[in-house]
Formats: sequence, structure tokens, C-alpha cells
Amino acid sequence: MPEFREVYGIVTQRRPPLHDALAAQRVRQRRSLRNRKIGTFALSAAVVAAAILAVVLAGTDVADRGQHANEPADHAPASPEPGAYLFDIDTRQGTKIQGIESPGFLSPGIAVSGDGSMVAYGGNEPNGRPVIYVANADGTGIRPLGKTARDGIPVGPEFSPDGSKIVFQAKGPGNLAGDIFVVDVGTGATTRVTDLEPVYSSLWYLGPHFGPDGHTIFFTVPSETYTNEDFDLWSVPVSGGTPRLVLRGAVGGRISPDGRQIVYFKLDASADGTVGDMWLADVDGSDHRRVAGVRGDVFSARWSPDGTRVAYTDQASEGAYVVDLTTGEVTRVLDGVSDTFPEWVDDHTWIVGED
Repeated sequence: MPEFREVYGIVTQRRPPLHDALAAQRVRQRRSLRNRKIGTFALSAAVVAAAILAVVLAGTDVADRGQHANEPADHAPASPEPGAYLFDIDTRQGTKIQGIESPGFLSPGIAVSGDGSMVAYGGNEPNGRPVIYVANADGTGIRPLGKTARDGIPVGPEFSPDGSKIVFQAKGPGNLAGDIFVVDVGTGATTRVTDLEPVYSSLWYLGPHFGPDGHTIFFTVPSETYTNEDFDLWSVPVSGGTPRLVLRGAVGGRISPDGRQIVYFKLDASADGTVGDMWLADVDGSDHRRVAGVRGDVFSARWSPDGTRVAYTDQASEGAYVVDLTTGEVTRVLDGVSDTFPEWVDDHTWIVGED
């Protein structure tokens, strides 16, 4: 099985420049359906990039040493054509992976296994039934995990560290968040790991993902319904059980690859429905510090595999960024994106879903 970097030599269709009027209009239409600017949602992929700081002082802001998030990119290619793309964040070159369709609006993220050999994404079977698909990294061997359709719309798949399992959210109708399930990649058997009280929220994406130990799942849940909403980060054993509160007020919280830190966002109290600044905290809930170079309507943080950078999107500027945690440099990587997540393939490559 070829690694992701090798797939560049296998797939041949290059991405034409995006950011045309049609693509921008499509983004705005998708965004208006949410009633809340979320920036991104379960793409676990799509194109998000950010850069943050170097010196971290407990309880204080991180030094802002990089560019500001709303500065335009000099060159930011993307593609209006639906599908999955490999994107080199250093050269800004994208290559389409033949065979893999766009995950769609409800589940725009494309997950990557830890060894780079497999991808997973949400899609519809020919009969219209929504399921999680898995495939080889080069777009071959596509197959649906049929049992993932039993309990709602499966969104936001993420692999376990060893690639043997996938966690996903089974979304209910409307703005009902639903519950979290795990599917065995080999057998297709699904297991329900949460039994949440019905949660209705315009920001209904729970963002489930495995911790680095492979035994714990982290997810975000609204702590109120519609009015005075806030969001807390919780954890639950992969086998199910009673969820444990990890961090209050943490929108879109994600655990770092070494399991020591949490990157998250706070709601902007001065702007209704807007996700605010990016923050870091230790996994025990201590040592909160704001990432000074990242602010605005930002969401969808994704750690780089080496844990030195975070990718994110800014819905207001419709851009994807990377923030370097050691230097504080913020780099705008892509234009014309807001409702998609990027996923890191390796420390220099994203996989992006474009619908």
C-alpha cells in the first residue's frame, strides 16, 4: 500500500484554482443553513490552517509573533470540483485522489489512519442511505460500513491510533446532536459508547476523536440549549460508560498527539453566534493561555502529527491557516474555505474534501 506522499505519483488530476464566484456562493449557502457561524464542521478535513506562538506563560497571552489571521494569501489553490485532494502545504500544490467522492456538507471531513494507509469519510450508498465509507489511501478498495447507518446520520469519522476502529457521531434529525458510536473497521460491528440526554444545538457537531492511548474518546457537548449556549469537553472509555468532564467552556476541544495539551476555542460573548479566540490548556485543565495570533470566527483545530502546529479555519475570512506553536508564526494556506476541515496526512500534507 503506497504512503500518502507516494500517492502524488499515482493520481494525476491537478486542482485548478478555486475561489471563483460559484465556489464562494456555495460556501455562503452552506453556511446560512447553520444559523451559527461555525467555520467548519466535520471534515475532519477540509482545509484548515493556523499558527500560534512560541513562549507560553501560565494564565497569560502567548506572544503574537506571526501574521494576523485575516491577511490574504498570495497564492491559495483549491478546487470547486467535488472530491478528495492531497494538498502539500509547503508548495501549495493539490492532487485529486481518483475514486473518492466528496464527503458532503453534513460530513465534510476525510479521516486518515495513523499509518497513512486508509481513509474514512461519510457518504451515501446508491439507495441514498448515509454510511461511513473506508478506502485505501490511493482511492482503491472503497467499501461502505453498512451498520453505521442504523442509528442516525454518521458524521465526523476519526480513526483510532492503531487504525482498527473508527469513532463517529450518529446525528439525529434537525439540530439533534445524537450519540457517539465506534465501528470495527475489519468486521463492521458498531458499538454505542454514549447515551446522552437529547441535545439540540445549532452547533451540533460533537467532534468525537480518540486520545493517543486509543482507549479514550473525547467529544464536545453543549451545556445549554440555544440560549446562553456554552460547550464543554468530555471523555468516555471506548467501551462505553459514564462520561467524565474534562474542560468547561471548550468549543471544539482536541487532545494533542502526546496527550498533554488541549487546543480549544471560546465563544465570543460580544458577537452572537461567533466562535472566538483559540486557547491552549494542559490536559488536567490547568495553565490556560490564549493564542494571541489567532482570533476571529475560528474553528476546527487539528494538531499536526508532530504536535508543533495547529491547522484551523476562519469563517469570517474564508481562509485556512496553520499556526506554529514554537515560533508563533501564522500562515494563511488556502482561500475560499469555511465549511470544511483539513486533516493532516503527515507533517507537510493535508487531505481535503471539497463538495
